[in-house]
Amino acid sequence: MDGLAPDNLVGRSGSVNRAHEFLRLMMDAYQQGTTLRLVQSYSDSGDLGSTAFVADTALTIIARLQRHRKAELSRAALLGDSFLYAQAHDPIYTDGRLRAAYWVGPFTLPFAHNDAYFVRPDGTVNLVGAPWFFQGSGVADVAWAAIALGQLFARTGARRYLEGAVGLGNWIVDNAFDPGGLGGYTFGVDGNNVRLRHKSLEHNILAYALFTNLLAPLTGDPIWAARGQHAREFIERLWNGDGGFFYVGSPDGISIQLSPMAENTQSFSYLALRDRRFEGSLEWAKTNLATTDTPQSPHAGFTGNLRLSGVSASSVSRHSTQPESSTDPAPDPDAVWFEGTGHMGAALLDRRRRSSRDLPTFHGDVATAATYLSHCALAQDELGKGQTVNGIAIPGGLGLVAASGVLNSGFGFAYLPNLHIGATSWYLIAAHSDNPFQLQ
Repeated sequence: MDGLAPDNLVGRSGSVNRAHEFLRLMMDAYQQGTTLRLVQSYSDSGDLGSTAFVADTALTIIARLQRHRKAELSRAALLGDSFLYAQAHDPIYTDGRLRAAYWVGPFTLPFAHNDAYFVRPDGTVNLVGAPWFFQGSGVADVAWAAIALGQLFARTGARRYLEGAVGLGNWIVDNAFDPGGLGGYTFGVDGNNVRLRHKSLEHNILAYALFTNLLAPLTGDPIWAARGQHAREFIERLWNGDGGFFYVGSPDGISIQLSPMAENTQSFSYLALRDRRFEGSLEWAKTNLATTDTPQSPHAGFTGNLRLSGVSASSVSRHSTQPESSTDPAPDPDAVWFEGTGHMGAALLDRRRRSSRDLPTFHGDVATAATYLSHCALAQDELGKGQTVNGIAIPGGLGLVAASGVLNSGFGFAYLPNLHIGATSWYLIAAHSDNPFQLQ
């Protein structure tokens, strides 16, 4: 295996191979071969039908690029070509945007139905309809796809991927650039193409990484560095120097949202900026969001002799025992968010602080990342059994579930213990010591 780290990750080679196999199985669940398609994000038990979130497929591309094998590169390229097709074949718009998600195969649920694949018979791409209507275009959705395309160009030299990434970058600037208030970029547009005025730190981090770390060096055009600086100024305004963490964003583009605090803004900020002035965000996340889930946890999602540790999604997640919405089960405040645990593993392996500089009871970044990834591998073995994709049984021990139990994100939705390509991809990104926000 290429570039696996850390050395003491329990069962790392077999675990990583099985995680890659999960991504392959999910990609081929509806169509195979060279047919253009995206990847259903969650197992069928997620009750989202064949919904493929663009950000999750982008992560799948990035995870596949960690393996220097022709077959893996071909699969990553096929997914990248599917993004390019979606840019050019939207049923409504011709500005090169991507939507938040697409349907990728027929399904029937009591409350939803779809009879087409990713590419509809008329040649347009298949937008997600009722009851979800994931038809908006957020900066994060667009930026993740562009980052994946930029990484594909860096690996293959195929200019179509760079052109696609540039087109998506221009879409962000045209639809989200905001010189007022806190600056930065607004959230994106909703399904009716109405601009959303609130601002997300996560979205601005992704815009910065895309513009400054990828498009500026890949194109040689200094305009991208300037556009990235505009996002960075917003990022730095949301730093709480006394608390050592980043806020999540702004509800109106002018004032700062003080709660909840999120894991991804702490880890993503380091991965994108690599700035020692703000690296305390990792210390904040690995302490304030630390969690250990056991069968004795409130509303635990598993039984037996099992202990799983990692990080949660937000400051709300860590103490919430009430559902975020009336349709969600009661949450477990101890639930581990495995996607976020992968974020943290990747960030710590990128930083590699020594034990002598670490917090008390921590033993350096590599050791902490090894613990995170070992618990991800344990969850891979123990959780998510008996699930399906397109009605096809998923063998146990392949993918990672989104969370070890029902987890209230604090942002209006819950993560559930369903197999997830995003969580699995972030585990692989960390296990391969990759940083998707930097050119390798």
